[in-house]
Amino acid sequence: MNEENIHVLGNYGQCRSDVCMCIDAKNPRFGGAWGGLACPDWVPFGPINWEQMIEHAKENYKSGKKTHIRSL
Repeated sequence: MNEENIHVLGNYGQCRSDVCMCIDAKNPRFGGAWGGLACPDWVPFGPINWEQMIEHAKENYKSGKKTHIRSL
């Protein structure tokens, strides 16, 4: 894996929880820093590069899905 792959996997996806515990204001994991792939609740969308991310976004747009994206 290269830096781009890790960035895309760690920053584009969603949390399993209603409130992301990694950045929760009351009791954050990792001292409030974004944990990305280190967070046990993080679910990446699956794309591993920008081209795949663009295709993923196009498919969501076409299907009418509303996907919450956590990105930095």
